[in-house]
Amino acid sequence: MTNFGFVQEFQRKFNCSMDMSSKSESASMILEEFGKKLDAMAVMLLAAGPTDGRMRRARLICEETGELLRAMAKGDRVEIAKEAADVHYVVYGTEDAYDIPADQVFCAVHCSNMSKTQDRDSGGKILKGPDYKAPNIKQILEDADAINTF
Repeated sequence: MTNFGFVQEFQRKFNCSMDMSSKSESASMILEEFGKKLDAMAVMLLAAGPTDGRMRRARLICEETGELLRAMAKGDRVEIAKEAADVHYVVYGTEDAYDIPADQVFCAVHCSNMSKTQDRDSGGKILKGPDYKAPNIKQILEDADAINTF
């Protein structure tokens, strides 16, 4: 299964469907404002550490996430698709920069997420219950490092 398929499985199990057709003016304004704030953060990050790879990565993530929020504010599905892909791209690039085996980590996090309960907090976040199993990210990274040393 693809990572997108894992997300769809999670969405179905926990009934995470959201009505994306409602477009309140206040929500659009908030999304637009958050997008602008992320743009400002991106500029600050680059200015604070133009040669620091972490700052450059953080800047890209802020910038692309801001563009996604502004596309969501407009409700432009084509632009949302493009900007969401850009967010994926810079996050995957960050994982690559840190030598993180992204697919294995995603799979482990998915399995962990699927062990959560149906209970939610007041904001709708799905909660960890007694059967929750945390992902063993450390072991995944150690195994990847062992393979890469040969």
